[in-house]
Amino acid sequence: MGTKCNRIPLWIVESSFKGVHVMRNWSLFILVFLVPLGFPGPALADSPITSTGFHQHYAQAGVVAARSGRLSTPVLNFLLGRAPTDQKAACVNALSWQKDPTGNAQAFVKALEGKYRKQGKALSTGDLAADELMTLGYLLAMHDYFKFEPLEKSRGGLWAAQPKALLAEAVLRSPADFTIAMIAALIAVQNTPEKDWCQVYSLVQAVLDRFPEADRNLKPEAVKSIMAYIGAYKKYCPLPAGQLDLGFLDAQEMIPYAGQLAVATLAGVALWDSKTHKLLSVHKRGITVSLAVLGGKLWAGSNSTLARWDGRAWKEYLKWDGTQKTGFYRLATDPKGVLHVFWNRSHWQYDATGDRFVALPTEGFNFFHGAFSTTGELWGISLLKGIRRKSGTAWFSYATKSAGYPGRDPRRVIVDARKHIWIADFANGFFRFDPVKDQFVQDGPKLDKAVDLRVDVARGRTWYLHYTKGVTLVENGKLQAFDLSREILHGQVIHHKYLRCLHLADNGDLYVGTENALVRIYREKGTYRIRSYTQTKLP
Repeated sequence: MGTKCNRIPLWIVESSFKGVHVMRNWSLFILVFLVPLGFPGPALADSPITSTGFHQHYAQAGVVAARSGRLSTPVLNFLLGRAPTDQKAACVNALSWQKDPTGNAQAFVKALEGKYRKQGKALSTGDLAADELMTLGYLLAMHDYFKFEPLEKSRGGLWAAQPKALLAEAVLRSPADFTIAMIAALIAVQNTPEKDWCQVYSLVQAVLDRFPEADRNLKPEAVKSIMAYIGAYKKYCPLPAGQLDLGFLDAQEMIPYAGQLAVATLAGVALWDSKTHKLLSVHKRGITVSLAVLGGKLWAGSNSTLARWDGRAWKEYLKWDGTQKTGFYRLATDPKGVLHVFWNRSHWQYDATGDRFVALPTEGFNFFHGAFSTTGELWGISLLKGIRRKSGTAWFSYATKSAGYPGRDPRRVIVDARKHIWIADFANGFFRFDPVKDQFVQDGPKLDKAVDLRVDVARGRTWYLHYTKGVTLVENGKLQAFDLSREILHGQVIHHKYLRCLHLADNGDLYVGTENALVRIYREKGTYRIRSYTQTKLP
């Protein structure tokens, strides 16, 4: 049941994304909640060497033992033995992946001193084999992956060695060894400044270009594991002339606008022709998560920017320095046609007469996503905490895992064509608000990763969107599933991994926003058909 709250804050906007520093396991990850559905793909970190767990594709005893995080005697013998370089690299990758690796590099240096019977300055890098240089360099990089400082510079010898120099020497000693070249590249791009993130991709990709697949001594699955992360940096590289930034295909929200379909994307705003389904124009505005149409003009809420498009130019409002503050403007229109904007703990209302935004009192509470009901109530999601409702001046709360709201992970508020309030819950499916009982009840197909829904009253259809699988249709009491995870387009297989938003056209066609195409489900000659629209060239 709803619990009345006094002074509960309002804030229907994504939480500002925060860097989460997890020592020794994942380094600095930027977790970006883009829309109420999860993550838009791989989150970038500044630590390639700790974000590429390719050891999982190796089952050798030494690699398995290394997953304990300890440089035990069996692991040490494996690294000092005659195992191939790819297995040794996987061993270090496993060794430093789960536990704090401090001490492993020192132990390996001592073992090398014992093997060669030389101490301190007497043992130099020139005494080591290429695989030993790689192993030591990799261990040193994991030991201090922010500074890459030597263990004890004053002691000289291997104690004064640095990771990048060791890997560079290993490459010179064994230029035909793909594994050594790959580890060297990962260490070379470690801690690359954000302004140079293109280099993270280009330097690692250069290793792949230099070695044909037949000449690679690292398992193909391991290479794919590495590139699954590194590939995310490709978007920071300049595009060839005329090529479309594929971020404009990565949909976050869709609304109709002046005979077009306006799509908020990871790169900005994309405008599609509603009839020909061709991309008409793209507008680079950075990550854009929210759209609204007011007075025939299109409004876009993005990271650090809010702007209005009049068909000719964009006008900026409420702009701040994105390097100092982060977060996304969220837009919502109330039943009176007034535009409201939310960011962090701020709430503004648009004054059309003065063409300005007026700050409104806020309650100081973090809302993740929300919308106005047709009666003017304001509904919002407090991420992982519950649902908030403002009726008049009073606030009501529906905590997660309670009688009022049984779900665990609410992400999106939806007001359907029948004026019902829905919540898409990423953990537990869809919930509809029962005003008589003053609580949410589970409704629709039982699924997790609920993202969005649309109700077509005229045709008796309700469409439910799953984040990765596709759309489920309930029509006249019958259920039909449309799997959109894999599709053949122009003879090529397209995988739609992330399905984020829906738009229901007046003619009953359903549009699904994915990360790489605009998908339309329509009825023709008594049969539902699916068609995707994508593009690689600028319009």
